[in-house]
Formats: sequence, C-alpha cells, structure tokens
Amino acid sequence: MKKKRTNYILAFAIVLCLILSLAIFVTANISTKAMLYNKVNYSYSQIYIFAKNIFALLLIMGLITAILVFLLTKRIFVERSSIKCNTIDRRLELELKDKTMELENMVKGLKEKEEKLEYDKLKTDFFANISHEFKTPLNILMGAMQLLELYTTNGTIVDPNLKLHKYLEIMKQNALRLLRLINNIIDLTKIDSSYFYVELHNYDIVELTEGIIQSINLYAKVKSVNIIFEKKIKKQVMAFDADKIERILLNLLSNALKFTDKNGNIEVEIGTHEEKSVYISIKDDGIGIQEDKLEVIFHRFRQVDKSFTRNREGSGIGLSLVKSLVEMHKGTVVVKSEYGKGSEFIVELPIITINEEAQTKMYSEYEDSRLERVKVEFSDI
Repeated sequence: MKKKRTNYILAFAIVLCLILSLAIFVTANISTKAMLYNKVNYSYSQIYIFAKNIFALLLIMGLITAILVFLLTKRIFVERSSIKCNTIDRRLELELKDKTMELENMVKGLKEKEEKLEYDKLKTDFFANISHEFKTPLNILMGAMQLLELYTTNGTIVDPNLKLHKYLEIMKQNALRLLRLINNIIDLTKIDSSYFYVELHNYDIVELTEGIIQSINLYAKVKSVNIIFEKKIKKQVMAFDADKIERILLNLLSNALKFTDKNGNIEVEIGTHEEKSVYISIKDDGIGIQEDKLEVIFHRFRQVDKSFTRNREGSGIGLSLVKSLVEMHKGTVVVKSEYGKGSEFIVELPIITINEEAQTKMYSEYEDSRLERVKVEFSDI
C-alpha cells in the first residue's frame, strides 16, 4: 500500500512539472505574439527566434526537472526500502538468535532433568537393593536370637544370673531399630518408584485407633506418660488401608512419647468434620518444635536437632513416610507447635466407603502381629 502511494506521488510530481513547463511555454508564446502584434520596436524575426529558444529551453528544463524529480524520488524510496529491509532482517535475525538460544536452553534443561531423573532412579535402586541386603542377614540374626530365647525359656540353656537374657534384650531392641529403619527406607523407595499401593477395605477407624492406643500403654507406663483418648464419635466405618493407618498412628505416637518428659500427657482425639472427613489429633506437652523448623519436619532426612549428640534418636524419614501414606489416602497431615509447650499433629482422612461388606472386626484378629509392629515402631524408646 505504501509503495503504490509513493508511485502515485512520483507520477503526480512528474506530470505537474510537465504541465508547468507547457504552461510557461504557451504563455510565453502568446505574450510574444502579442508583442509582435503591437508592433514593438524589434524585428519580427529576431524576436520570434529568441522567444522560440527561450520557450524550448524552458520546456527542456521542465523535462529535465521532471526526470530529476523522478530519479531522486526513486533513489529515496529505494534507500528507505533498503534500510527498512535491513532493519526487518536484523530484527528477524535477533529474534531467530533468541529463539535458538531459548531452544538450546530448553534442550540443556531437559538433558539435565533427564540426567537428574536417571541419577534419582539409580539412587532409589541402590537404596532398595542395599536395604534388602541389610534385611536378609538381620532376619537371620533375629531368628537366632528368638531361638536363644526359646532355649533359655525351656531350660536347654541355663542362665541362672539372667545375663544372657539381658544381652538378648539389648540385641533384640537394636535389631528392631535396624528393622524399622530398613522397612522405612524400603517403603520410601517403593513410593518413589510407584510400587507402593494402599489396599482399601471398610473398617471402623475408631476401633482401630483405640486398639493401637491400648497396645502402646505399656510403653507409656514405662516412661510415666499419661495417654488420654477422647472419642467425639463412637463409630465410623470407612475405607482405608488398616496396615498403613496403623503405621501412621504408631509413628506419630512414638514421636509424641519420645519427646514427652516423665509425668507428661499425650492427648489423642478422634472426630469428624461435617461428616465429610475424620480427624485424629495427637497432642503432647513435650519440648515442642521451633517455628522455623515446622516447614522441614516432613522433608525426607531432615531433623529438628542435627547435632551428633541428639537426646532423641531418629533417622529423619518417619514423618516423611507418614505424609506420603496420608496423601495416598487423599488426606492431609498438619502440625501445630509452640516451642517448650508441646506439639499437635492432626491427620485428616476423607470418609469414603467401597462396595463390600463392613469388615470392622477383620483387623482386630491380628493383635499378635500388631504387638510385633508396635515393638518395631517403639524400639528406640
């Protein structure tokens, strides 16, 4: 559009120059004839020749002017077009360069991400393999200890001073601590590899929670800690993985017991929110957690106390596992704490059921295995 408009202006300028030249030529010719007609004191031939030369010169100058205007305008237009094209080419070149750099950065980022994922996979496989390698000899050791306990019980091995029994108990407690750590690492690697699933069945979560609290009363009495259980609801049948919920509650209760001093209190409350979800609150009056540490306690391998002389032992993966297990149930876990006054962990699970007969008593048949799991979870207390 701009090019056409420029051509029109150029043609108009040329035509204007030609018209002006012709007009001057005609006007001068008429003026000359008028002078001759009035019999001016010049010979006719001299005046006529002189006028013709002037008129021809003017006409030639008009043509030359028109040509010069045309050439000048054309040159200006070409130069402007060239500058514009160069500017556009430069801009396109810069844009292409930016896009190229952006693509290179994306490729580099994807490559780094792929390398990181590959490294994470190797690390996960390493932890899984080494955990199983640890668990195999540990199971053999625990089996040997159980056999020794059996021999001391039935009199095959005489232990009048109970020294063997004492050392067996120490060995068993530390073996259980190793087993707990190994199980947690294996479960975390399974979660990272998406090989960890929840098996949902309909249970009474109030009955399950009450049974777990009764199972840990012995450990609470040993530490002289009072456990107060308050039921806001009498019964709530819902779908969940009983084994995973048990591990969540045992982990939180063991932490509460671990960080609560003698003659302290642990309050456990279970209730519902608008009949849409069940909450389980575990509150203690122990040492509490510093405010700036609340954001990291659910991070893997992170601990509130990083010193080598911690008063309470821990691997820093228990709460991370709790968070993962709760989220696999589509629930949430939050912590409230004031340093020096205690902590409160609240687990909230959605109330859902699956299409099967209620199995509220199915899990209560495995009390013996629960006691073994309690021993594992409370092995560091």
